[in-house]
Amino acid sequence: GDEGGRSGDEQQTNQGAADHGSGGRVAEDASRSRTMARYDRIASEGVEVIGGEMVRILGQSDPLIRSQEWLDFVVSMDISRMEEVVAAFRSRELVAMHQNEYAILLSRWANEEPEAALSYIEDELPSGDSERSIILARWAESDLQSALAWAEQNPSGKEGLNLSLLYVAEGIATSQPALVAQLLETQSMVRERQVTLNQFIPKIMSIGVEEAKLWPSYFEDPSLRAAAESRIAASLVMEDPQGTMEWIDGLEGPGRDSAYSKAVAALAVVDTETALDYALEAPSDSLRKESFAGIVRSTARRDPRQAADLLDAHPEVVTDRGIQGLIWYSVQKDPAVGAEYLSRIEGEQALEGSLRTLKANWRSRDPAALESWLAENPQYN
Repeated sequence: GDEGGRSGDEQQTNQGAADHGSGGRVAEDASRSRTMARYDRIASEGVEVIGGEMVRILGQSDPLIRSQEWLDFVVSMDISRMEEVVAAFRSRELVAMHQNEYAILLSRWANEEPEAALSYIEDELPSGDSERSIILARWAESDLQSALAWAEQNPSGKEGLNLSLLYVAEGIATSQPALVAQLLETQSMVRERQVTLNQFIPKIMSIGVEEAKLWPSYFEDPSLRAAAESRIAASLVMEDPQGTMEWIDGLEGPGRDSAYSKAVAALAVVDTETALDYALEAPSDSLRKESFAGIVRSTARRDPRQAADLLDAHPEVVTDRGIQGLIWYSVQKDPAVGAEYLSRIEGEQALEGSLRTLKANWRSRDPAALESWLAENPQYN
């Protein structure tokens, strides 16, 4: 009897919970409908009313409520009034504090009238590269050919670096990585396009390990292919050292050694001992020294004394680059550590550059300590 009673009670409790949950959803849906109806009314009001509503929503302390209300508000806006809405958002100086919401607003405009959105940016914000990036990336996702045509006809940035095309590439990085490689190769400014390549790595990595490993092969330009190999290797090695180093061993071309040393340096951030094993086992003397220098640089960023200990423990692979790495990064934490190794730099230019860096940073950090050191080491005055 007791069991039957408990069973009945449990059924009633469960049913009550289900009814309560159903009732809660009904109430929530009703509230959402009222909110959307309110936004529909506001959408037909003057720009001052719309602007006031934006300020109210973005002032919500609960991030979930703020996000949902903002999405509802943006969806409710008549697309023909988006220029007014964006202008109102900007005039109230909301951009700096609400960049995500600003991106959502621009994305909505880009979904339906990308050319109108871009025309507004060209007229009102000639330096609005962030806005162009959002709009062109979104346009590329829905209509790649039109976005590409616009970007080619409306280049932005320095000569030899069409940022508009690169913004299009951002929109397709995860869906068409091979085309992204082609677009990067159309840029003629070598240094800038390699810097830009770095910005695509997180998106390429998000596709998956095998696709990430394949991405460098899409580049015909040897320098870009080598840069891609190095960046991918440095990202992969953090999760799978052995698999990454095996992949690097199978690479062909001038980028293999660079990928090896960059991967070893990246690995040193999380596992110095394993990184050191790979460095000392590298297939050539030059690669052993370059990989070791990378470890010293990585270590010096967080612990200059540990980096100095590595130099002392492995003199057979110490080079000027390794010592320079210690000096450059020790100035932020303990300049005196790096200063101890100036005398071991063999190259005159390397010594001059390192001494200049050491003095400039040490002087801004602790001028009294620098003067004391110079008094003890007059040869560096």
